[in-house]
Amino acid sequence: MRELGFDRVAARLPLHGERLLALNQSLKAQASDIRFKSGQPVAVCGREGVFFLKESGGTARRLVPGLVRISPEEMRQLFIGICGHSVFSHEEEIRQGYVDMGGGCRAGVCGTTVVENGQVRGMRDVTSLVFRIPRDAPGCGDRLFLEGVDPLEGVLIVGEPASGKTTLLRDLARSMSLGRFGPSRRVAVLDIRGELSFGETGMDS
Repeated sequence: MRELGFDRVAARLPLHGERLLALNQSLKAQASDIRFKSGQPVAVCGREGVFFLKESGGTARRLVPGLVRISPEEMRQLFIGICGHSVFSHEEEIRQGYVDMGGGCRAGVCGTTVVENGQVRGMRDVTSLVFRIPRDAPGCGDRLFLEGVDPLEGVLIVGEPASGKTTLLRDLARSMSLGRFGPSRRVAVLDIRGELSFGETGMDS
């Protein structure tokens, strides 16, 4: 698996991005998301559990003094920053609970919602942001083709969060486009949340 995602996300963060970029590669490689919550330590979550950022550098596996915590004002600045200082331009995404940062990077947003007539109209007082780490694992979908499954007949992919559904879809689309297991096909991906393509890294969706 090529490690593309963690540094891509950390480099887009206007707050504590440098601390995250300085973490060791083994932690980056197994991380699934980066979590910011108002009043709480910055956390990196992955296969090996939760790691908290330390003010002195590195991480801790439990709550100890000297952890990097996010104030409500810093949370506001972070939210505005990932919106490109134009929250209005991301209004529709925010109503659905996320912000598309481009390049396959997305932040889940949690806060106080504004509801009118049973419909979410907006969000205020953002309290937490969860940044998903996009992955690429070429060949992870090969088994589907090798076992004779024809995606053109329709395939339902179901899995728990962080189980690799998007990564699998990305690889299936790429394999069909390149004709790795049959005739090359023109593949159209309807990706309203901007998660499948890595954009400028050269990853095709």
